[in-house]
Amino acid sequence: MNLKVGINQVCYLFLWLSLGYYLGFVSFLGNLLTGGYEGGFESAVSGNILNQLVGLSLLVLMLFFFSYSKHIKISHFLRTQLPWFLLLVFFMASIAWSDVSFISFRRFIAFSTLVLTAYTLTQLFDNLSLLKLVSSLIFGAVVIGMIFSLIKGVPLSFGLGERGAAFRGIYFDKNMAARVYSYGIMFFIALKRYRTVSELMMLSLLCSALLLSQSASAVVMTALGVALITGLNMFKGKEYHQSLARMVILFFIIAMGIFLVSVLYEYLLSLLGRDPNLTNRAIIWELITPLIEEKAILGYGFGAFWASDAVAGFIERWGFIGNAHSGYFETMLNGGYVATGLLILLLFSFFRAAISSYLRSSSKNIAIIALTILIVQIVVNYVGFVVLNHNSVDMFIFCILYFIITNSAVKSGSQN
Repeated sequence: MNLKVGINQVCYLFLWLSLGYYLGFVSFLGNLLTGGYEGGFESAVSGNILNQLVGLSLLVLMLFFFSYSKHIKISHFLRTQLPWFLLLVFFMASIAWSDVSFISFRRFIAFSTLVLTAYTLTQLFDNLSLLKLVSSLIFGAVVIGMIFSLIKGVPLSFGLGERGAAFRGIYFDKNMAARVYSYGIMFFIALKRYRTVSELMMLSLLCSALLLSQSASAVVMTALGVALITGLNMFKGKEYHQSLARMVILFFIIAMGIFLVSVLYEYLLSLLGRDPNLTNRAIIWELITPLIEEKAILGYGFGAFWASDAVAGFIERWGFIGNAHSGYFETMLNGGYVATGLLILLLFSFFRAAISSYLRSSSKNIAIIALTILIVQIVVNYVGFVVLNHNSVDMFIFCILYFIITNSAVKSGSQN
C-alpha cells in the first residue's frame, strides 16, 4: 500500500490495528482467548481486555497523528467536515442531559475515535488500496470463521430457514456477520475483483458465506447492492451531462422498483420465510415510540436509553436487546429530533459528494461503491442499527467511504 506521507512503522501499526479492531478480528481473538464465545451473546458483547487495550491504543495513535503529523490537522477536519463536527459536538453535549452520563461519555469517546480513525486512514493511505485491503480482510474473516466453525463442529446449512445454523464466523451476531459478507461481495464486484481465478474463488466463498448466514435482509441487501453497481456502471456516460441524464433515468427505475416492492411487501416476505413484523421489530418499534415521544427534542443522551430507568418496563417484557433494531429509532432515542436532523444532514452531504464524484470523476469504481453502500445502508438502517452505531463494521465502512468521497470532492473543488 502506498503512503501519502513517508513510509514508517507507526503508520502501518495504526493501519493494521484499525482494520483488525473495526473489522472484528481483535474482538474475535480476545473472546477466543477468554472463552467469551462460550457464554453467548452477552458474554461476546461485554468486551475483553484485549479489545479495550487496542481501542485505547488507537485513540492514542490517532491523537498523535493529529498533534504531530504535517498532513493531518484538526483544523482541516473542522473546515471540511462540518456535518461530523456538528454531530460530534451534539453527542458530546448530550452527556450533560443524559440519563446515564457515564455511558454517554464512553459512547462518545468510542464513536469519535471511530470517526477520526477512519478520517486519519483516508489521509495517510492511498484510497483505492485501502478499499481493496478492506475487501481482502473481509474475505479473510470468512476463511477464519469457517475454520473456526469446522473446529467447533458448528452445524451449517444453506438457505433462509435454519436460523440456529446461521454462519456467524468471527462475529457474535448473525445479522452483522451477514452484512459484513454482503459488503465484501459489493466491494469485490464494484472494484472489479473478479478477473482472475483466485478472485473468482474468493468471491464465490463470500457468496457461500452469505447463503450460510441465514439472513433474508442481507440477501436483499446484496441483491440491491449488486443491482445498483450494475446499473451505475451501465448508465455511466462519457460526459457529465450524459451521465446526469442517465442517472436520473436510473433513479426513476429504482423508485419504481421500490414502489413495486412496497406493494408486494408481505408477499415477498412470505417468499423469504419472514413475517410482516420483521421478526418482532415492528412490535419493538411500537412499544418504544411512546418512550421516544417523552424526550422527542434531545433524546435520552448518546447511548444512554438502554441503560436508563426508562427502559425497565420494556426489559421486563422483552428482555435486554441493546438497541432498537433500527438506526433511525436508535437515533431518536440517542438525540431526538436534533440528532435525526444532523443524521439527515450527514447523509445528504455524503450523497451529494458521491453523486458529484460519480458524475465528474474518472475513477468511477470508488464513486460507485460509495454511492451503492450509502443507498444500501440508508435502506438497511431501517431494520438494523447501522449508521451512527458507535463501534460497528457498518459504521467503519460508512466513515471510510464518506471521507474518501468528501476528500475527493474538496480536492476537485480546489482544482476547479
